[in-house]
Amino acid sequence: MDYGLQHINRIFIKNDLADVQNIEGAGAAGGIGGGMIAFFNAKLTAGIDVFIQLFDFEKKVQKADLVITGEGRLDTQLFDGKVVGGVHKLCQKYQKPIVVVCGQVLEQEKLPLQKEQIYTVIEQAENFQDAIHNPLKYLEIIGKHLNTRTFKQLNIK
Repeated sequence: MDYGLQHINRIFIKNDLADVQNIEGAGAAGGIGGGMIAFFNAKLTAGIDVFIQLFDFEKKVQKADLVITGEGRLDTQLFDGKVVGGVHKLCQKYQKPIVVVCGQVLEQEKLPLQKEQIYTVIEQAENFQDAIHNPLKYLEIIGKHLNTRTFKQLNIK
């Protein structure tokens, strides 16, 4: 994939289009951002920033007792301009509790969250294949845990 993106960037340059090689985010989603910059002079914006603005999400966080967000795989990369990171930043700003529900978590010790704030499907399932084939079952179990444990800890009714 990386070689292909480098190749297309050389084509952009050869045709007097933008050099997108060193633009952060230009290679995301298979290079769609880079193509949009080269062909349409587009500006890249983090999706979470657009979401926050479009849905007046900051005000919703201010009013919330608890914020629940999710991701397939939780890792440190998600705190760099992506949904979980943007939601986490707003929760910190307004001192709101946050819970992340995800398929699995990598490098827990490097995340800016406590273990109690993370619920994973893989921890509920018998194994990886079970988690992949029965996510709804385990999300329902996680929802029940949230309803009893987390809400009680936070005095949320």
